[in-house]
Parts: sequence; structure tokens; C-alpha cells
Amino acid sequence: MNIVELEINEIESLWRNLNDLHFKHSTHFKTHFQNLKFEDRTNKILSNKHVKIFGIKDGNDIAGYTIATVNSEAGEIYSLFVDINYRGKGFGQKLMKHSIEWLKAKQCENIRVYVAEGNEQALPFYESIGFKHRFHVLQLS
Repeated sequence: MNIVELEINEIESLWRNLNDLHFKHSTHFKTHFQNLKFEDRTNKILSNKHVKIFGIKDGNDIAGYTIATVNSEAGEIYSLFVDINYRGKGFGQKLMKHSIEWLKAKQCENIRVYVAEGNEQALPFYESIGFKHRFHVLQLS
């Protein structure tokens, strides 16, 4: 398994799977995920000049990806997804570590990740990497 840089169009099917997962598990924001379009997300992601998309490959298959961005010296793991067939093999951790290294090389002192409502089962994964709870953000649905 190796980590490679990807183009945004290479992750479209995985991104759609992530969006479907968020839609399925969301209690209050189903409409948001139902109306979310890959093209709109692509435009937002690519508007940032400091963005990297990393993928982890198994042969020719992309097993997962991360999107890392830099904004005003703060880094963000903008998106992470590992295909269900590849979970539990350490792929997510490898992608996260690679993305964090890239963000630190970009002089990011603060690195954050947002977890969608309904996807709380992902919190222990991020905590195992060293992320800590800092804020609880509430939003009207």
C-alpha cells in the first residue's frame, strides 16, 4: 500500500460514499447532505491554493483518501474516507499521519478536523491519533 497525490476527480466515487454515509447517519442535517453536490465541493476545495489530496492505493484501486488544507497557518483535515472493504487495516491512520506531516511542513501550528453530526463513531479514531475536543459547534438545522 502506498500513498500518492491524487486529483480531485479521482476521489469522486469515494466522496459520494462518504456523503451517503453522512446522510444515512445524520439526525438533523439530512437535507444538507442530500443537496450537497460533488461539483460544488470541488470548487470550494480547489479555491484554496494550499490543498493536497492524498490517496492510499491497493494495486490500481484507491482504498481511501484525505484532503488537507491550509488557511492562515491553520491546517485542516478537510475530508477523510476509507472504503468499507479496506477498513481496519490501518489505512486511515497512514493517510492521517501523511496529511499531518504535510500540514506541519507547511508551518501549521494548529491542525483540526471537523466530524459531522451523526458520525460520532469516528471520534475514537481521531482521538487515537492525538486530536482533542476543543469546541462543540451548534447550528440551527
